[in-house]
Amino acid sequence: MQSSSLKIQSRESRPGHFELALDGRLDSVAAERLEDVLERLLESGAKRIALDMKELSFIASRGISVVIGTYKRLRSDGGELIMSNMQGPVQKVFSITAALPRESIFASEAEADSYFAAIQRKERERG
Repeated sequence: MQSSSLKIQSRESRPGHFELALDGRLDSVAAERLEDVLERLLESGAKRIALDMKELSFIASRGISVVIGTYKRLRSDGGELIMSNMQGPVQKVFSITAALPRESIFASEAEADSYFAAIQRKERERG
């Protein structure tokens, strides 16, 4: 599946340390692409992945899942995932998901995406 909604630029700053710049919308299709990129990095022995989210304007529930899954996997292997430069709407979604209980509170991924999209829209309007 191809998506033009997200551009991913990756570079290795030193062995095992990668920086990824995300530009655009991290929707469900783009999340699959990002997951593939991250999986290749993990398989190559990545110990540190830094996600620059300065140009990331939207994140769907699938994108959140990919980021959190990568974080957990790196942490369990003694590595780290760093996220920087989050725009307000994306940062708000991450702060809300951190506060959610471990159990699913949404009936479907579509319901979660609708909820997160509304939050991000309100944050953009605020400013």
